[in-house]
Amino acid sequence: MKNRKSQIFSVFLLISLLSTHWCQAKESGFDYPELSVVPLASDRLIQQKETDRVEGWKTHANILFPASMTFIAGAGLLADGPRVDSQSDLNRAAPYIGMGVGALWWLATTVWIHPMDHYGKGLEEISKVGGKSTRDLLTRERLAEESIRRASKVAKRMKWISVVSNLAASAVMGSAGKPDGWSNALAGVSAVASLTPLIFKHRWEETESLQEEYKRRIYAPVAGPTLLTDPSGLSLSPGVSLSLRF
Repeated sequence: MKNRKSQIFSVFLLISLLSTHWCQAKESGFDYPELSVVPLASDRLIQQKETDRVEGWKTHANILFPASMTFIAGAGLLADGPRVDSQSDLNRAAPYIGMGVGALWWLATTVWIHPMDHYGKGLEEISKVGGKSTRDLLTRERLAEESIRRASKVAKRMKWISVVSNLAASAVMGSAGKPDGWSNALAGVSAVASLTPLIFKHRWEETESLQEEYKRRIYAPVAGPTLLTDPSGLSLSPGVSLSLRF
């Protein structure tokens, strides 16, 4: 009878421990990785906005570098002179196509892409959410994450448009150059440079990748029931196991 009472007590103790551990994990915010990740998305917005301000055009280096090489290749073909054949009309236009594509990327970056300031706009958005409740904190962090994702989405679009436009312009210039002309080498360099956005991620895209990776690393203590073997190994008793969930 005494042994039975001991078993019943052990079961109640097990339930109590499980309940305590579950409540502690919940109160610690492990149910919300947005609130446990370091740095928080809202902090990341502040950091990246300042980085954008300090680095300026370096932020878009993976886009502006191939644009510059395409422009230089176009100028080189114009100086070297395109070959004259049945495609002479396209050949004559090739230098201007190359310079036009390069110049358009610089213009688009200057008047449209760089002034977007997704991080700054995100900070303005979350500043409108007051309060310190869990709901308010979650709202701010999720709005911050949306701003990070928007910036990354723009960067991904720029990447593919940049690669296609610069590679196509380089191909046109390469086919328009004289067989023995030195401008062909520039067109080849321009074609290789057009792949830069595929090799080096834009910082906006990299920021989202890092933030998502940090969220995946959040862990929480998990308590679960188990059976423990006594020292003799002949009987089992109820117990609690504690592990970390990633």
